[in-house]
Amino acid sequence: MQSLKPFLASLIVSDVTLPPTVAQALKSLPPKASATSGPTSASTQQQQQQGSTRTAEGFAGGSHNLADAADSTVEVTSKLSLPCKGNHQQSKAKGQELAATNTSTAAATGSAGTLRLPPEHMQSGSVTVSIEFGSWFVKGADKMVNPHIVLTVHNKLGELLEAVQESPHIACHPSDPSRLALGFTWHMQTPVNHLPEGSAVFCELRHYKPDKKKNSMKCYAYLEANELTSAGAAALETYKKPVDYKRKGRPTLFTSKAVYLHIVRNLHEH
Repeated sequence: MQSLKPFLASLIVSDVTLPPTVAQALKSLPPKASATSGPTSASTQQQQQQGSTRTAEGFAGGSHNLADAADSTVEVTSKLSLPCKGNHQQSKAKGQELAATNTSTAAATGSAGTLRLPPEHMQSGSVTVSIEFGSWFVKGADKMVNPHIVLTVHNKLGELLEAVQESPHIACHPSDPSRLALGFTWHMQTPVNHLPEGSAVFCELRHYKPDKKKNSMKCYAYLEANELTSAGAAALETYKKPVDYKRKGRPTLFTSKAVYLHIVRNLHEH
């Protein structure tokens, strides 16, 4: 222990002398702005409020404040309401942040899912789509056993157009029991410009019911084919089961207050 004292003492720095050029540069820096440095103008307050509070009208339970959701979005793909705008980069970063949580969960449960790699050997002019899944706000998410998402592509007749893909088992966000941390990427195998008119991608949230010893659908969301042709973040409304692949009527919101599946769409030209 005595022999360690000189070594430990050498780690302690009591005083640091900066080179003159560095010291002069630091003195020339402007003072750090303070949150209480002065009053904010009315126009600035209005701009800040518009930037942080985004609402979508027309839900069954009235307006829904998207500022309550941690993920910012640039588009709400809604079958019942109007689109909203927000921050693409924040939502994309949030999905990447949640990927680590999802990876550890999949390892713990032993379920890696059946997600496929990006399609290869595409014809010249083809455009493929990959979707990054960030989070899904679902009441009671913390009570679900082995929740996962089943992803399918159907034409307007409800017929399956490519192989079904399933995500790994997913977990709740540590700070929010109603928020599923997804953090995975799905690659559609069919080029978006080759999809039949009226096609759609369905995202079904499923979980295991121990009493019935089978998987059951909790809720679902979907994107129309024309919603796949734009890159960027989006928030998808969540609907009650059963899923209607033919989309003959209006879907019913999962809850009276709209909840969203947050994604980021990426387009790849070949």
